[in-house]
Amino acid sequence: MASRHSLTYTSVPGPDQQVYVAGKSVSMCRSAVLGHLHPIFTVLSYNGNISVTLVGDPEAIPDLHLLPTFFGKGLVALANEFNVKIPLSVNQLW
Repeated sequence: MASRHSLTYTSVPGPDQQVYVAGKSVSMCRSAVLGHLHPIFTVLSYNGNISVTLVGDPEAIPDLHLLPTFFGKGLVALANEFNVKIPLSVNQLW
């Protein structure tokens, strides 16, 4: 399968309500998939927010550091297309 593609994207729906562990509220959740030869974007939703994680080998993938910028620009363009409000702090990044 890895020989047929060069990027994996996965989205994991998490709980949409606050979660507590040992009586303490969980402030954020992250997810990462390791051990692949190509970059992997993982999106995890939790409590009304999302986190995006990129895992990749910069020695194997030239300009890997540019992928988050391209991905962010794509998300902003998609949000604009569907009239989704974007926080000003995010919109100014791209």
